[in-house]
Amino acid sequence: MLNENGNVVDRCELWHDDTTETSEYFRTIGRDGIAAVEATRNWYWMVELLEECGLAAKLAHPQKVRLIAEPGVKTDKVDAKTLAHLERTGFLPEPEGSLSCS
Repeated sequence: MLNENGNVVDRCELWHDDTTETSEYFRTIGRDGIAAVEATRNWYWMVELLEECGLAAKLAHPQKVRLIAEPGVKTDKVDAKTLAHLERTGFLPEPEGSLSCS
């Protein structure tokens, strides 16, 4: 989690098979938080969960993210920080068209 200056204010490892812990964590962020989620094959459940927790969820276009910010090392931690920085600075490339969870 980054603040408005781009400093890491929290880091948490969450697992997709523990939605209770994941929900509890996201509910602590507050209703004005924004979460960036890479639009991969698993994005549906995460966006639904984030929205249930009161957060705005923004999808990131995976190929365009790679064009903008191709890291030397690709890990979930690096990807999460990259998406957060892109959203914070207004450069998060979102998929064209309307994507819906429903």
